[in-house]
Amino acid sequence: MKQLQFTQLAQDVSNCHLCANMITPPHFTQPEYLENDDHGLHTDMLYVNRWNLWQGNLDADIMVIGQDYGQKESGSDIRLWKIGDDSDPTNHGLRTLFREAFSIDIDAGDTPLFFTNMANCYRKQRTSGGMHAGWLPVCASRYMARLIRIVRPKVIIVLGLAAFEAMYCMDGLQVQCKNPVESAPGTLAEIMKYDYRIDLDGCEIGVFPVYHPGANSKRNRSVEQQVEDWKEIKGYYDRVK
Repeated sequence: MKQLQFTQLAQDVSNCHLCANMITPPHFTQPEYLENDDHGLHTDMLYVNRWNLWQGNLDADIMVIGQDYGQKESGSDIRLWKIGDDSDPTNHGLRTLFREAFSIDIDAGDTPLFFTNMANCYRKQRTSGGMHAGWLPVCASRYMARLIRIVRPKVIIVLGLAAFEAMYCMDGLQVQCKNPVESAPGTLAEIMKYDYRIDLDGCEIGVFPVYHPGANSKRNRSVEQQVEDWKEIKGYYDRVK
């Protein structure tokens, strides 16, 4: 059943072109826009977005949600999609965080992980930066709740503030703060202090916004601090798994 639902979702994403005309402002040297692909529908490697090919366990306990994959041409060798090209800073950072905080070797094989991105299409010009504010909410509203319902993880780790904020645009699932305050926190470090959950048909999913472990992550939060952040998530995971 899950595989059939995942196939239908990939088909729907492949047919979507809502963001085709959502181009970043013209003051960019090269205005950015998104392109779609066939999502492996005619191969034996189906995906909603390419990150699923690296970690795509449909029964995963832990789902990681990033922002977007980067250029359509990046990682054009499909073998690199499947092994999580370590030249990518985000992939390298995730290997470190899962090893140090969860004692999980991502490359060991049958891991309880599912990696995905909020945006399921690909940048034409750049690998990062210059994001259109509307890309993530569009995908979040149409597809993310469906994907979460298919996988049904116990924990969702969201990389970066933009992806976390897009979670509030999901259709049919609501992120709730367990300990809200009168005035909203302003920084990601402050936002991370609160407890977020999704109620999925009576089952609670823990939602954890964290700093994005990409190329610029050390500017905002050291690797050591990020490992400690992830160890707190591991504590929650140990209680619910």
